[in-house]
Amino acid sequence: MMGLLDTTGKIILKRKKEISDYTVEDVIETIFSESETLLKQAQNESGFNGDLCAVGVSIPGLADPERGIWVYSPFSKISDFNIREVLEKKFKCPVYIENDGNICVLGEKRFGIAKNENDFIWITVSNGIGSGLFLDGKLYPGASGNAGEIGHFKVVDNGDPCPCGGKGCLETYGAAPGIVRRYKKLAGEQKNITALEISELARGRDRNALKVFEEEGFFLGKGIAAAVNILNVPLVVIGGGVSGSFDLFEPSMKQAIRDFIFYEANKNLRVVKTALGYEASLISAGACALYGMEHSQAG
Repeated sequence: MMGLLDTTGKIILKRKKEISDYTVEDVIETIFSESETLLKQAQNESGFNGDLCAVGVSIPGLADPERGIWVYSPFSKISDFNIREVLEKKFKCPVYIENDGNICVLGEKRFGIAKNENDFIWITVSNGIGSGLFLDGKLYPGASGNAGEIGHFKVVDNGDPCPCGGKGCLETYGAAPGIVRRYKKLAGEQKNITALEISELARGRDRNALKVFEEEGFFLGKGIAAAVNILNVPLVVIGGGVSGSFDLFEPSMKQAIRDFIFYEANKNLRVVKTALGYEASLISAGACALYGMEHSQAG
């Protein structure tokens, strides 16, 4: 998804296109073609002159914001790609990138439910599971910029392999592909189906779909409890496409949190759905661009 935003986080125009093959060439071709269509539409409908102040990019996987490098994505296998250099040549303006979990931290802090919070965790549940940390009033990147990889907490002992090289990772079981895989196994389903379609089946009281989302809550709750036990944050925000099914997994998630958390140390914990909705990553890319410009001006 891409869009044109103003400085308040309001989406002026947006476009969405599914990428069939997650290669560098396909990603860049899609960005170029969709952005040209988007900018032409903006010029025709609102008189936009085509000048961009900055571009923000949400990177699924590991990112190096200082160098503008897409470091590695377990889902797509894209690695060591200087996406900033390519996009700055295209758009003729500063480009700021960040890991998708970290970027949503910036968006939720600037425009969402965490405006008044100094400590919180953001969790993206989509094709993968990413996370970002906002601690002591600022984004916490970690020693090498890769803090917050909650998706690779182990939630199943000696479980299914994960593209990261480990086994039993939260991402393997809790991300959209894991939901699909677990449903097809339970239901004996052979045809293609999506996590969204499974959520619709659950709302129709399909017992296998309900079971899958009950398990979803358990896996997420176990991972969240582990993270909160370490960081003692009062707020966890969940976003990404699977967060649209928050009501389906919320009960079992909260039960798992109660089962695994050190309650006396974390009595005031809130776990909520993002206030930014389905476009959280897009809005947060805008926030990243704004923070980047502000940092550059201050420096």
